[in-house]
Amino acid sequence: MLVLVAGLASACSSIHDYSNSKPENLTLKPDVRSGSARLHIYDVDNACNAKYQGTVELGSAKVKVGLPANKLSYLDFNFSDSSIFTGSHSISSGMYLTPRAGYQYEAVVSYIDKMYSAAIYEQDMHGGARHEVPRIEPKACASK
Repeated sequence: MLVLVAGLASACSSIHDYSNSKPENLTLKPDVRSGSARLHIYDVDNACNAKYQGTVELGSAKVKVGLPANKLSYLDFNFSDSSIFTGSHSISSGMYLTPRAGYQYEAVVSYIDKMYSAAIYEQDMHGGARHEVPRIEPKACASK
């Protein structure tokens, strides 16, 4: 866990757009009505070391990105806003995902009045049932 936290902290100093060079297998459906939302994407190796890959700005339009199939990724949804009256507010919600080849993923993300949610759904590209991907918390990697 400490390795992951250190990796995430150092990555924030050089934020850049996520390079979308892989086949698009994740559709991001944001509903951001206040503040801003971003998705920071990390590759995770077998020792739980996270390597920052880039950031996707989430607004109101659908965005498609490609994550490496059959490889562990860490998705860090970050929500923030600021006001002259209430100051700055920021919160993150992260989870691990290993996208499977032959499947499409959809992240439904909302940030409305300082309330956030992020859920990821998986569906077989050949018409299988759509289901929510169980959330795997960051501490799960450290226990592997």
